Amino acid sequence: MSAKKAGVDLTKIGDKQAAKGFQNQNIFLLFYNFVSAPRCKRNYLLQRVKLTKKFYSADGGAYKQRVLYLVEAMKLDDQKRTKKPDEHRKGYTLGKEFRRELLAEYQVGCAEIKGVAEGDIWPFPDGKLYHKIQDYSETPKLYDLIRFDFSKSYRFTLRFDKKGHYYIDVPNFLTR
Repeated sequence: MSAKKAGVDLTKIGDKQAAKGFQNQNIFLLFYNFVSAPRCKRNYLLQRVKLTKKFYSADGGAYKQRVLYLVEAMKLDDQKRTKKPDEHRKGYTLGKEFRRELLAEYQVGCAEIKGVAEGDIWPFPDGKLYHKIQDYSETPKLYDLIRFDFSKSYRFTLRFDKKGHYYIDVPNFLTR
């Protein structure tokens, strides 16, 4: 979904790292995370995402929930920073649901996955700055196999309904 459809003018976000908006039963969130890990001995970081989606009927009762898991690798430069910001563009619509809730939980840090991403050197094809190790899946698979040396966690929450009520909560570091 486009930002324009959700009432967000991306040309007016200024120096903020996030843009958010709600319009016509559509919600939109765009944010970037810039990561630095000077203590990481590896030249990459791992990020895992747990996305919980709840769908509610008109009477308010939850009638469906989905939990999805994603795992990505991000290459670091010589100063132990991500080589470019990681863009997260999220757009959701109500469709036939009365209300939707989304909770996205992120953990990013110096880590490895045995047999997949091990050692200090970027284990994926050269020329790639990001590598999707596990696309969104209802099975945690590799999500649970990550072993962090250290990490940071953050989350965002979105709620919206057919009456036009909405709530968007993003971490403070994204909206400074």
